[in-house]
This record gives sequence, structure tokens and C-alpha cells, in this order.
Amino acid sequence: MIESLQKICKRELRRIFTIPAFYIVLFIIPPFLFCFYGLIYSKEKVLDLPVVIWDEDQSALSRELIFLLQQTESINFTHVVSDRKEMEKLINTGEAYGGIHFPEDMERDIKRTKAVTVGIFTNAASLVPSKLIYKDAMQVLLMANGGVILKKLTKKGVEKSTAMFLAQPIKLNTLPLFNPTYNYIKYLLPGLTSVTLQMVFLLIGVLVINYEKKTKTEKELRELSGFNVFAIIGGKFVAYFVPMIINYLILTILIFPLFGFGFEFLSFKFFFLLMLMLSACLALGMLVSALFDDIMFTTDVALFFSSPAFVFSGFTFPRWAMPWYDQYYAVLMPYTHFVDAYFKIGSMNLPLRYVTKEITILLAFIVFSFLLANVVYGSKMRRQQLKPAL
Repeated sequence: MIESLQKICKRELRRIFTIPAFYIVLFIIPPFLFCFYGLIYSKEKVLDLPVVIWDEDQSALSRELIFLLQQTESINFTHVVSDRKEMEKLINTGEAYGGIHFPEDMERDIKRTKAVTVGIFTNAASLVPSKLIYKDAMQVLLMANGGVILKKLTKKGVEKSTAMFLAQPIKLNTLPLFNPTYNYIKYLLPGLTSVTLQMVFLLIGVLVINYEKKTKTEKELRELSGFNVFAIIGGKFVAYFVPMIINYLILTILIFPLFGFGFEFLSFKFFFLLMLMLSACLALGMLVSALFDDIMFTTDVALFFSSPAFVFSGFTFPRWAMPWYDQYYAVLMPYTHFVDAYFKIGSMNLPLRYVTKEITILLAFIVFSFLLANVVYGSKMRRQQLKPAL
């Protein structure tokens, strides 16, 4: 059986590197998509978002606040307006992502200890830019608010140290972990590249057996294996570790360093986790290929199953906030468990023992799909062998 398995493995490797349907999908499309995704987010983070200023106060204080707001990373005042309607028009047409409004007599009211309301307008349809504008605007306005209180207290004769405490009784120390600069490329590129590989190996998996029918080589395959089902499924499965490793090296040695990563992904932890996920996808694809003979149908099944994986995985939106049926659907995808593990070992740099649960689930995907593919294809092969005798 070992000899048959080796023969099938060598044969499959030849097919991988000589049949366009295989080598284009495995070696040409992924690097192209990796670079395409990287170039989209090459600016790494959002800077200098166009913002509208509506200053009804026209005072020294409002001018100072405008200057401070302009110094932030995300706010860049590009339009000056004189009413709310004009501001909303600029935001609605996409010419600006937000607006700041200083009310009339703001400085005078502050000096008279009257409450003042400063307006921060954002386009929440663009979720990330609106949050960045709000965050930077609030930092400046809270600092200004503390400065106003401090000035009032010192004028009343309160000691400076006491006045500073009263102006800011609670100090807020914000420490963003794992991606402190809100870098788009460091957040999204690992996710987009891994979900691309997930789709590739699931798609290849559904072609592994069915493509033999299209090329009319199924009889040759069975004879080479000595009609050993395990040798056919196992030999083909083992052969695809070569393209898995090649794609891993392309990612970690070429793509990630090209877009500003170090070699932190060139590690056993990430390699092991990625191989498990891709193996699970391949085994699942092979099971679908064994179940159904029609190539178009199996390809549609693979695309239907893998296309929404990024959305359902929890990479950009927490799964616990999704409807219960979507949460169950997400659990059926190997990529979901890869993402859970990736956040721990890739983003947080935790040891592998923290992802024991995810590793176990991915191994279960591999074992279950592989064994069931053997049973289904073996049953189909036996039925076809008995047909002439009937």
C-alpha cells in the first residue's frame, strides 16, 4: 500500500505542475491577489481625512481649537461653511467625512461659566473614518475642557497642583494593544491572504477526484493504485502539502516583508496553524469531490461555502453579535477556527497551548473529511467495478 500511495503522490505532483487548472489556481492567482490586497492598504492607516469647520464663534478660543484639531492625524480641515445645511451637503456628497461646529458666543459663555455644546458630525456609513475623527476631536476637546477648568481655578487662587487635580480628577491612560497605530495592512492583510488560500485549497479539493473524470484518467488512477482507495485519497492529499508550503513561503518571505511586516510569521506556530487550516479545507473539498461527480456543481458548492468565510469568521465583526443561526454556520467552516487561533498566536504572540481547542477542531475536520472521503469514494469505486458483471 505504501508503494501505491507513493506512486499516486508522485503522479499528483506531476499533475499539479503540468495541468493549467491546477498550477494557475495554486501558484499564479494567490500571489497576484496577495499583492492586490497589499496595494489596497499600502497607506497602512487613514490620515488627513477631509473635515468641515463651521465656526460661528470666530473667537481666539475657536481659532486655537481649530489649530489643535488640525494637528491631529485624522483631521484635515478642507472646507469652511456658514450653516448646517452646507455642512451636511458636503458630508452627504462624500466631499468630507465629518464636521466640527463651534456655537456662537462659545468663548463668552465659557468665561461666564455657562455650558457650551460643540458639535461633532461624522458620516457613520464610513465606520472607521468616522470613529477616527470622533476619537481625535474628543481628545482635543477634552484637553481644552481641562485647560478651561484649570484656568478658572487658578484665577480663584487655588494652588496649581490642586487645580490640576480638580480639573482632571481621573487620568485616562489609553493603551491600544497588538495594533496600536490602527494599521490597516497589519490588521487586514494576514486575514485576506489566509482566506484567499482557504478558498484556493477548498476549490482545488473539489477538483482532485472529479477532474480525473474530465481528463478521462480515472481508470489509469485506479489501476496505478491497485484499486486501493486509501492510496488514491491519501496520495493525492499528501501531494498538496508541496503547494501549501510554497504558498506559505511566498507569504512569509516575499509578500509580508514587501508590505512592511518583519519575519514574525516565519515561525513554527503560524506554519503549523496554516497547514492545519489548509489541510482541513483540502480534505473537506475532497469529500465534496467524492460525493458528487459534476465538476460545475462541486465548484459551486466550494464557492458557496468558502466565499462568506471572512464575514462569518469573526475577523471584522464579533460572532457572538451575529444571529444564532449564523454563529452555527460559522462553526462549520475551518477558517473560523483558524481565525480564533490566529488572533491568539499571530496578533497576541501567545504559545500554541492557548489554541489547543482550535487545533483539535481543525484536526477533527481533517480526520472526519478524509475518512469519509475514503468511504464514499471506495463505495462508488466498488459499485462501478460491479457494473460490468451485472
